[in-house]
Amino acid sequence: MDQGDGLPAVPFAALVVLVAGSGVLPLRTRLVRTVVTMAVTAGIGAWWWVHNVLAYGRVQPNGYTAMRPPKEFPPGEHPTLSHFLDVSWGTLARTFWGSPGIKAQVSIGDVLTSVLTLVTLAVVVAFAFRKGPDRRAVVVLAVFPALLTAIQTYTSAHAYLTTTEVAATQGRYHFPAIVCLVAVSAIAWRRMAGGPTARARTAVGLSIALPAVGLYGLGVVSSWFWNAARFPVTPAGVERYVALGPVPPSVVAVLVALVLVGLVATVTAVVRSAALTRAPGVVTTA
Repeated sequence: MDQGDGLPAVPFAALVVLVAGSGVLPLRTRLVRTVVTMAVTAGIGAWWWVHNVLAYGRVQPNGYTAMRPPKEFPPGEHPTLSHFLDVSWGTLARTFWGSPGIKAQVSIGDVLTSVLTLVTLAVVVAFAFRKGPDRRAVVVLAVFPALLTAIQTYTSAHAYLTTTEVAATQGRYHFPAIVCLVAVSAIAWRRMAGGPTARARTAVGLSIALPAVGLYGLGVVSSWFWNAARFPVTPAGVERYVALGPVPPSVVAVLVALVLVGLVATVTAVVRSAALTRAPGVVTTA
């Protein structure tokens, strides 16, 4: 499904071009602009699917057929919605937040990933789509991840019904729409915070909490692969990485230092901005 992840971007891009200028440009102008844009972009970015249609007779070949051939459920067993939702939810939440390894076996924990997913979804559903000047933009941004979710759900359900296995549930399938998800989430958190002071506090809290989750995930992964699943790092773990690591330790040290500098600079900027927002006499806009 990986190459097909970009396919929903085609109707999404068309919708963005069509909606842009709504209320300013006439519908005919927007339609012409959409057709021209899609014709140009299709020639640049849709060649892969055109090739698949010509070579295989379908948009994308099913790579799981050889690994998971069709089979019937054992006598007395049948597909259940509860099992499908349990596997889909658990795998999507775990792998979306990062789960490396040959079989995506390393994660930051089922509880943490479930909490992060539930909190994010609750904030987005409750606040992102409220009436406001940017509501149309939010709806358009949500189309891309919604299409990915619909396609993935159909693929997983079809695999379950035909092979008895709930397949194609990787969270990475939503990564093509990560910018849309971040934008919609940012709008939701901003609206949830309310006034300027609450927004400033929310920004400071998120700027500290989210990098902390990322650093925790980095620690989990590094300890799992190079330190025999122990934390903190031990000399034996460092030696193991020197012998087997994909890049020299000096490169890792430089990258970690750059990340830490960037995090400190970001948090400092957010805190200063929040202090200015709360300062008496400062005029802010909603």
